[in-house]
Amino acid sequence: MVYQLPDRITVENANTVLAQLLSQQNGAQNGAQAAQSEAAQSTPVDLSGLTHCDSAGIAVLIAAKAHFRGQNKSLDFVNPSPQVIGLAKFLKTERLLFG
Repeated sequence: MVYQLPDRITVENANTVLAQLLSQQNGAQNGAQAAQSEAAQSTPVDLSGLTHCDSAGIAVLIAAKAHFRGQNKSLDFVNPSPQVIGLAKFLKTERLLFG
């Protein structure tokens, strides 16, 4: 299952989006056999619909990725929009998020 983010992540909804992303990890843990499978170790997040993101949004993506990594899981951001890539480059977080 690929998780999709809202079209905007800003300081106004950053905490809500982070809670939703972290709940994806909890949902994967609750599956009886999912936690044992290799697929359960990686959660893809489709960023193609994310058209507006500020630095708080980038911080959400970093925090979620770090949280998953701390649980020996992977959060993989796929299909980032040009705006998100541009902001990640500006903030020098592109490699951390997508590399």
